[in-house]
This record gives sequence, C-alpha cells and structure tokens, in this order.
Amino acid sequence: MMHRTAPRRGFSIVEMLVAITVGVIVFGMIISVIHVMMSGQRQGEVRARQQLSISRLNRRFREDVARSDSVEIDKAGDTVRGLHLKQGEMSVRWSATGSGIMRESTSPVSASTKDLLWLGSGVQAEWLWKPEQHLAVVTLRLPRWFVPDSAPERSPQEERRDTLSIVAPATAMSPADGEGK
Repeated sequence: MMHRTAPRRGFSIVEMLVAITVGVIVFGMIISVIHVMMSGQRQGEVRARQQLSISRLNRRFREDVARSDSVEIDKAGDTVRGLHLKQGEMSVRWSATGSGIMRESTSPVSASTKDLLWLGSGVQAEWLWKPEQHLAVVTLRLPRWFVPDSAPERSPQEERRDTLSIVAPATAMSPADGEGK
C-alpha cells in the first residue's frame, strides 16, 4: 500500500542555505562595485582640487614675480625654503608646506593675507632664482594618484611622482636689479 504524503510547503534547510549564499555573494559584488566607483569619484575630486590649486599657483606666482622689484631666496641653512618677493612696500613670501604651497603677503597699508594652495600630502617644492636671466622657478613633485587596484605593484621606494615646473620672468626689474640675491 502506498501512502500519499501531503505536498511539501516551504523550503528545506539546504535550499535556504544555497539562497543565502547566493545572496551574500551578489551583495558582496554590489558593495565592491560601489566602493570602486566612490573611490574613483573621490580621487577625481581630489585631482580636480589639486588642478585648480596648480592653476591658481601658476597665475599668482607669475603675476607676483612679474611685479616684483627684488627677489630673494629664503634659506634655513642649506635648505631653500621659498622665495621672498618685494613689490614696493608690499612683500610676498612663497613657501612649501606639508600639503601645498603657502603665499603670504604683507603690506603696511592693508592686512596680511595667507593663502594655502592645497596640493595634497607629500608634495615637494624646489625654488630657484636665476638673477642673470631674471627668472624665478618653482618645481613641484606631486604624488601620482591611482584608482584602487589599478596601481602597478611597486615597492615604497619606487613611488611615482608627477613633476611640474613653473617659470616666471621678473619683468618689472631693470637689468641691474636682483643681481646677487
């Protein structure tokens, strides 16, 4: 004699575990895609901010040097810390900080201003003044940005950097100005 069993309702525990496993895998993949997209967007925003600061640095540095009456190298021992520009009674000092370039201007007729042009941590700056050519040069070494998981395998010593030089002529100086400074 055959016994008829009632049709089963619900899921077996194995079916439920398979469904949960598939759901966790799909959820993990979705989270990974969202993470990569958000990281890429964040890096894009950082790069855009950095490019804006570089553009401002390029324009303001050239304007300051072009208007300067004299240019001096700011030194601390053997280390060049920046450039000190004088424009009549106004003084502008350019220097590197840990996260960008600082422009400080002082004037007897107006308040002092400080403007940090953010370039990201790890920026390196080299300042030069070539008196015979009346040229001021700032060379920046910026850490290179990578999208997550796309950076080639490198040791920390092989960190890649982007290099940018800004050359500014001191057009307000007469040929004898700025010599020996």
